[in-house]
Amino acid sequence: MPAPNAQVTIAITNFKGGVGKSLLTHLLAAEFAAQGHRAQIFDTDPQQSTTRWYVLSKQRGYKLDDIAVFSASGTLEPDQPSVDKGATLELSSTTLKARLADLPPCDVLLIDVGGYWSEEAVLLYSLCDAILIPVVNEATSATQAIEVGKVLQNIARATGRTIPYRAIFNSVTHINQNSMAMMETLAELKAAKFPIAKPFLTVRDWYARVGAGYGTLYEWQEAIRNDATLRPWQKKRMMQPIEAAIDGVKVINNEVVAMLEQSI
Repeated sequence: MPAPNAQVTIAITNFKGGVGKSLLTHLLAAEFAAQGHRAQIFDTDPQQSTTRWYVLSKQRGYKLDDIAVFSASGTLEPDQPSVDKGATLELSSTTLKARLADLPPCDVLLIDVGGYWSEEAVLLYSLCDAILIPVVNEATSATQAIEVGKVLQNIARATGRTIPYRAIFNSVTHINQNSMAMMETLAELKAAKFPIAKPFLTVRDWYARVGAGYGTLYEWQEAIRNDATLRPWQKKRMMQPIEAAIDGVKVINNEVVAMLEQSI
């Protein structure tokens, strides 16, 4: 059963923390919004990285058009002055269902799931149309991704509904792409016959800026395009790395869309 009030629901998850789940969520939400969809993020990660990104971006004047963020600890107000660092997200499944039901209608709901196993994570998975599992050049991220896959297989056996999922490599550089750690991580996934997305997310300065609470790539692109103080050649030079970063997200977005088509 899909999440209420959403046309499609996608979880970004791994039972290991620090694999870039939140950043990938921000980037995909902005891409869906740029395509004209109403995108929402439901932040269930105790670190509240997505909530912090949203709050800081709004405080700094970024519009985040067609993107809304809601924290599992309660509805997030756009003018909220800060994130409550003392808030916990140890919610019952009943409470989680109620908060999901309270979300306004949207086209795409992205769920930023905490980096550990929980009954609530299993519940969230069961509501999804597709699951994206970021991994990094560390074998533990692969073994924990495989554990997520086992949960999804159990859900399929229990409900008769198969939820498509794929691992996607994150934080890839030209240095670590062929490293021993990356090869070991890839070997773990292949040995488990785990589905792996062909594209990967590279390390880019513009992704880091977004993750630090500076809006979206599209807002930066628009700001440069409309900056009357810049000459055409300056705009072109400044736009190139942003456009390359956007293209990188588009490829991953296409992978997500392919998974959604698989679930139909």
